[in-house]
Amino acid sequence: MKVLTVREMTTEDLRFVDGDFEQRLYAGMLREKLGPAIVIEDERGVVCMGGAVIIWPGVAELWFRLIRTSHLLSLMKELRRLLEKGVKHFKIRRIQACVEDGFGKGCRFAEFMGFHREALLKKYSYNGKDSIMYTRLF
Repeated sequence: MKVLTVREMTTEDLRFVDGDFEQRLYAGMLREKLGPAIVIEDERGVVCMGGAVIIWPGVAELWFRLIRTSHLLSLMKELRRLLEKGVKHFKIRRIQACVEDGFGKGCRFAEFMGFHREALLKKYSYNGKDSIMYTRLF
């Protein structure tokens, strides 16, 4: 089995994000220190990156970017562990995530992580598409 390691995200990791808007968004989050941002990697390099933006005390919005699809089951178990740890550390009572409507894999991922569909947000995403708000309460 391949070993996954977790470290803090840096601006150097943004080279793995192909969208200019997303690069600027993530860079701003890192610069402003809006919440924790991590990278999970294996011996071949970055597998995924993600984090949470603390909106106000007790509420956060999760973001996630999958770079490679290697060893998904191990990755998802590690992400669930990190979510539980982060919720306790930051005293989060509500965490939310938006998934583009029609992105089935993203919806299944949110549900695997214990999130529940809360609302359809019309024309919410940066590209004007509808999004589904998923939430998890603690």
